[in-house]
Amino acid sequence: MRLILFIFLMSSLQALEIDEKLTARFLKVSESRKTVLLNRGLEDGLVAGDHAKFFITTGVIARGTVVKASPTRTIWSLYRIVDGTKVFTNKVVNIKISKPVKVTEDASKALRPDFVPQGVEVVQAEGNIVNETEMDDLSKNERVDLKDFKEGTMMDYDMERSFLDYRSLEIFGLLHFSSLSSTVDQNASGSYTSGDSNINATLGFEKYFTESTGFFRSVSFSAFIHRDVAKVTSIANTSITIGVFEYGGAFNFHFNENPRTHQMVYFGQIGAGVGSVEDTTEGISSSSSSTNTIEGSNTFFQIGLGAKYYLNNGIGFRGVIDYYVRSEKYKFDDTGDEYTKKVSGPRALLGLSFRF
Repeated sequence: MRLILFIFLMSSLQALEIDEKLTARFLKVSESRKTVLLNRGLEDGLVAGDHAKFFITTGVIARGTVVKASPTRTIWSLYRIVDGTKVFTNKVVNIKISKPVKVTEDASKALRPDFVPQGVEVVQAEGNIVNETEMDDLSKNERVDLKDFKEGTMMDYDMERSFLDYRSLEIFGLLHFSSLSSTVDQNASGSYTSGDSNINATLGFEKYFTESTGFFRSVSFSAFIHRDVAKVTSIANTSITIGVFEYGGAFNFHFNENPRTHQMVYFGQIGAGVGSVEDTTEGISSSSSSTNTIEGSNTFFQIGLGAKYYLNNGIGFRGVIDYYVRSEKYKFDDTGDEYTKKVSGPRALLGLSFRF
């Protein structure tokens, strides 16, 4: 029964006529740019064997033919690429159905910019089909996606799997938090209760270059603000609070060639920035207390490795392990003395993100 309904549906669809136009988007583009996946299919009148020109406002960028069609998707083989820089994932283009080109095995008769034989375009046969040799030009993930689609096992492309290909902005937060209480008993001098706590929080914004190819497709840049407040109670009736506020940026390189949702994405990170510090010492007793606050400035540097994991709705989880170095500088106005302090060591941070 399903087969009958499917045949009826296919027979009710009409192929597009010559010169008819559609607006479409590249869902996937192979590294060679010879094979593309479009978000248009049989329901839009496209059928296997159709030829079309791909163009934008500046003109024609490519020409290709449909080699596989499903109700909502088509695989195209691009046998003529005019401007390869405009053929990339998530690019919106117009397609115009055209007459089939003549195919030749003679390279001397292939289409060249300086030779168009009386309005009839001619291309070489090897560029007009998708074969296993061409599949070798694809990355591992692309090869699986396009091969499954070509064999008819994936009749509709899962857009959620590929949202990382076109969402280029992300906000993220990283957090480490602890809150402990402490009670000091000094016998005859009495006792007091205080607390030890630490809040280490980062809020940032990250930019990806999803429309780029090559090296820049694997990199991103992030800008962030960081707040670190640590409080420690000593046995000598004192409480020390160190507050740090920093802002900076980081360069990130992702090791996954084509990241996917529900897959770990690994990256390296180098960051630096500036900020301010505040060192407060408070003396505590049963009758009185004294507070002394010193303010200063700081610079910092960090290098580390991290991992990200995305869900289909754009929510992500991330963790970073880095080596952090902070240089603090304090200057006393009354004496003119200048103190320096260096803080360094490994850190581990976990957090959430949202990519859009």
